[in-house]
Amino acid sequence: MAVYLIRRLLLSLLTLWVIITLTFVLMHAIPGDPFASEARISPQALANLRR
Repeated sequence: MAVYLIRRLLLSLLTLWVIITLTFVLMHAIPGDPFASEARISPQALANLRR
């Protein structure tokens, strides 16, 4: 039973790592930035967010 739980924990950690890595890569692969399409944000606030 302990072997099963350890295996499940390791597979869960691996799955979480893959999801986080894919999200990171995809967010950096898209053109622009996440705040570029936000119309209600002031230019000063946008500059602060990009810092």
